[in-house]
Amino acid sequence: MLPVLQDAVASDRQVTFEYTRADGQKGPRTVDPLGLVAKGTSWYLVARVSSGLRTYRISRMQSICPVATTFERPTNFDLAAFWMQSTSELLERRQSYSATLSLEMQAAQSLRTWCAVTQVAEKPSASAEGWITLNVKFESEEQARFVALGFGARAQVLTPDALRQRVLADAQAIIKRCSTG
Repeated sequence: MLPVLQDAVASDRQVTFEYTRADGQKGPRTVDPLGLVAKGTSWYLVARVSSGLRTYRISRMQSICPVATTFERPTNFDLAAFWMQSTSELLERRQSYSATLSLEMQAAQSLRTWCAVTQVAEKPSASAEGWITLNVKFESEEQARFVALGFGARAQVLTPDALRQRVLADAQAIIKRCSTG
C-alpha cells in the first residue's frame, strides 16, 4: 500500500480507500494525499478532505485505489509543522488522571522521570521529614494505582479518595495473602 500512496502524493492524485477508525467504525474515504509520515514503525498519511486536514494510520486502510482526479496542493502547507502541531494537540486531548501523593524524596525523584509532576506548596510541617507532596498526572487510575503500590511504604496517596481506598484495599489483600501462605 505504501508505494501506491507514495506515488499518489508525488503526482498529486486523489486516492480512495476503506478506513477503520480507532473506535472500530468503518467507511470509505476520498482524499487529497499531501504527505507521508513515519512514526516509529507506523506510517501515517496526512491528507486534505472537504472539512480540513486529517491524519490516517496506513495500517487501518484497505482497498487503496488511486483516482485519475488530480488536486492542487496548498501552497503554504508544511508537513513537518502540521505533524508537530497535530501530535501536540493529540497529547493534550489524551485523557489523564491526576492524583496527589506524598513521597519519600528518592521515590519522588524516581517518579519525576516517569510522570508529569508539580510540587505542592505547603507549610514546612505539612509533610513528614524528608517527604515531598506532588500533584501527579497519570495516564489512568490503573497506572496511578500501579505506581503507588510499587513505591510501597515510600508513598502515600492523599487524593483522590477513591484511589486512596483502592490502594489501601490492595495493600490489605497483599497482607492477607502473604500471612496465609
